[in-house]
Amino acid sequence: MIMEKRIALAALATCFSFGTLAQGSVGNIQNMFWSDGIQPPQSHEPVASSTWFTGNATNTLYYAAAGAVTQTQINAINAPDYSDGSPAAVALLGIYGFVEVSATSLTGSTTNAVSGFEVTDGGFSGGPNTISLLSPVPTDGSGWLAMVLTAVSGTYTGWEGVLAWSQPNLGAPGNPANIVTDPGGLNLVITPIPEPGTLALAALGGASLLLLRFRKH
Repeated sequence: MIMEKRIALAALATCFSFGTLAQGSVGNIQNMFWSDGIQPPQSHEPVASSTWFTGNATNTLYYAAAGAVTQTQINAINAPDYSDGSPAAVALLGIYGFVEVSATSLTGSTTNAVSGFEVTDGGFSGGPNTISLLSPVPTDGSGWLAMVLTAVSGTYTGWEGVLAWSQPNLGAPGNPANIVTDPGGLNLVITPIPEPGTLALAALGGASLLLLRFRKH
């Protein structure tokens, strides 16, 4: 009986291990921003006069199935680039069902931010050129991807930006598909991230307003 339980547990562990292995892969990342790029808020100044971001960054990719998210929702994720800031966009990723899928290494099975990206004048100039994608990304399928880029050096250290797009091919392990270049004709705009205390105060204020409204009724 004990031996049977050990075999069952080993089988479950094996299934879990395979379930977290890479399911897809995207490459050509350094050519992603061939026209638009990565920039801080510029008060809607024309692209030609914007100050592009230069520095090092981490990159996290999120996935949603092709039929699970609408273009209207993607537009909402991409909309708060100048005013509301990326925290609002990151929140929408969770609301719309995006899940983190970027592997920390080409052969790893752990999802997290991928580090080592070099950005020069708003475009990737060095660092990883391929990111493996973990379950539930379908091999050679299609779907929505969202990039959360966080600056870790330069003038805007700690700032973050979000950009979502439709990815027609999600590649396969060892055979990456080219990532969509110039997705949506949009810049990825990095903005300051509020301190945790600020977010907590904002949540407390919102809860207080709801409580007052409830009492009035």
